[in-house]
Amino acid sequence: MSTSLVVAEKRPIVRATPATIRRPPDIAEVKRAYPLPDVVERAGVGLRRSGLNRFQGLCP
Repeated sequence: MSTSLVVAEKRPIVRATPATIRRPPDIAEVKRAYPLPDVVERAGVGLRRSGLNRFQGLCP
């Protein structure tokens, strides 16, 4: 099934299907896949615990 979409008063997007329309990311899924402490440590910032589920790090 193909439909024609118009985005923000621009040219219509032809042959748009559910597979070709980008969905916004599922934030909860992103958080599960990439825990923030892991991302920060991979960026070179050392973290230490500062409470239950809390971390502290110094800017490089």
